[in-house]
Amino acid sequence: MYIGTGCDVLYAIGDLHLSGAVNKPMDVFGRNWENHSDRLIRNWAETVSDDDTVIINGDVSWAMSEKELEPDMELIRSLPGEKIISLGNHDYWFDSASKFYGKYPEIALLAKGNCIKYESFHICGTRGWLCPEAADYVKANDAKIYNREILRLKNSFDAAVRENAENIICVLHFPPYVSRVKGSGFLELIKSYPVRKVIFGHLHDKACDAAETGVIEGVEYILTSSDYLDFRPLRLL
Repeated sequence: MYIGTGCDVLYAIGDLHLSGAVNKPMDVFGRNWENHSDRLIRNWAETVSDDDTVIINGDVSWAMSEKELEPDMELIRSLPGEKIISLGNHDYWFDSASKFYGKYPEIALLAKGNCIKYESFHICGTRGWLCPEAADYVKANDAKIYNREILRLKNSFDAAVRENAENIICVLHFPPYVSRVKGSGFLELIKSYPVRKVIFGHLHDKACDAAETGVIEGVEYILTSSDYLDFRPLRLL
């Protein structure tokens, strides 16, 4: 799939946590989340034009089914720009890519090992998972998912390489490491491909302040949780 017109801007924002059909107000997680959907709509409209593209990297909606997802997707459709969606740990609404494209053919979905071409970049990614160094990582519960997500990321990178990718933007929901010093399977994989930027979300409140971001060995790591960005899409390119 190819997205981009040659004159647009690429943005990213994650953790929208929309809840048009379910009773899940986010202000229970802090005052910064009060009326967050209204702020998101206003800031998005002020920032993004119809020619731009926005990556939404996970936790799109609290919906538990495709039916419950509909009002949130209609909201996303109404916002300016083309959209690329990847999945987070709370996107329980997702069933299959074919069903998603059957209802929302104009929205690109990054899931289970595919890649998307954007100008001179390839956008690759997967949900990710808790890394073994995380305090709440439980090997018996998390190791299988962690290894599966690393494989899915590799499949996405390999799909881009088959298209002669020279510049990759890696899209994750979970952070790819707890500490750069300790590393992770995700970090080692990222180092093996022509990745230029890595975006991730999942973190909120004080966890955002503790996140390790910035450039390491030529790769820029960027936190895009919506509350961290004050609910305004962040310009990537």
